[in-house]
Amino acid sequence: MFLRLEELYLSLKKNAILYVISIISLFLITIVLSFTIFLMLQSFSKENIIVNSYHNKTIYTMRDTLYEDDDFQKFKSNYKNIDTISNFYNLAYENKNIEFLSVFDQPLDIEDFKGNKKFWENKEAISSEYNIKSLQMNEKVFDFNKLQISLGKGINWKEIKVLDKNIPVILGSDYKEFYKVGDQFNGKYYNRDVTFDVVGFLKDNQSIYYRENLEFYLDEYILVPYPYKCEKITYEDNSDNYLFKSTLYFAMINSDVSPIESDIDISKTLNNIASQSGFSNFTLLGESPIHNQYLQIINIIKTQQKLLLPLILISFFFTIMIQANTIFILKRKRQNVNKLVYEIGFEYYDIEKYVYKIQYILSFILGIMFVWKFANLIFPFIVILLLLQHCMIYYICNWYIKRIGE
Repeated sequence: MFLRLEELYLSLKKNAILYVISIISLFLITIVLSFTIFLMLQSFSKENIIVNSYHNKTIYTMRDTLYEDDDFQKFKSNYKNIDTISNFYNLAYENKNIEFLSVFDQPLDIEDFKGNKKFWENKEAISSEYNIKSLQMNEKVFDFNKLQISLGKGINWKEIKVLDKNIPVILGSDYKEFYKVGDQFNGKYYNRDVTFDVVGFLKDNQSIYYRENLEFYLDEYILVPYPYKCEKITYEDNSDNYLFKSTLYFAMINSDVSPIESDIDISKTLNNIASQSGFSNFTLLGESPIHNQYLQIINIIKTQQKLLLPLILISFFFTIMIQANTIFILKRKRQNVNKLVYEIGFEYYDIEKYVYKIQYILSFILGIMFVWKFANLIFPFIVILLLLQHCMIYYICNWYIKRIGE
């Protein structure tokens, strides 16, 4: 036993470079396979989300027509006008023929902000005041874009009121190192002092359709829910509440609109809502170029998927060749020693095969550690693939060594 251990030690010491090359090649194929499978799963997931969200979808952009500041201020100063906006939004949101997708990227002012400048809307600014990236949206935007949460829980949208002092928010994935679920931070939402409650985090690389961009990524954004319904102006509203409601409602009314069915007349639907609500100061800018973007992104994903499989096969082939030839060289180097052992009557001991198994176990452990560090969300699946990979390489190399040794 001790002689074999000593022989093993001498073999490792004498052929250290060959063993290191062998282990590195196995480790590299582990990395390549792990990341390739990870990228393939991501691409399939992304393709599935895009197809489910945007296939055969048409989106129109709706904007108010109060472009001139005088017209805007005059309209805004009358509470009855603000109530017409409130009525329009509520009717459009509840309409069964359209998806009323209200979203806006108004930056927030956060007290004692823990993040860094990558979360700033304007990175050239001297402070983060009213400069933290944020998207305000209604529930239909969240559902339409199939957004997914990795930590925490979702928002109970029906409980969100206009004048809530505490607002639940979902943070983009890049915020995980700065905040945790349950944290609270104070800030200003437009002109209103509120407390934001962190209820969850988005998964990595979540995106929505926004401003004619099909892949507007949210990793660096704070998601603030719009109120479920717009409330009417009341006598209890002071000037601050009135200013907040009027500003918020104007942001909410400038939305995207998507028909539930392709044969629905968007203009007719919105004009009917305008007649019922009394708000008609809007225009439909036309169909957004979502279809072309959809096709381009799907083509890019398909191309990536086609390139990943050859990458696996090429890496697999070179790993087998390196492994098999390394072992073959070691066997040739020990050929005389093995012959002498056989002639003097000692039991033959295949030291290379023993070392071969050790390096496979070592490279497998290193691969598992690497996968756990960088791809832990699909860890069990990757572990099974790595085990199959090592077994396949092991048996293919043994078969190859026997063939070239004959």
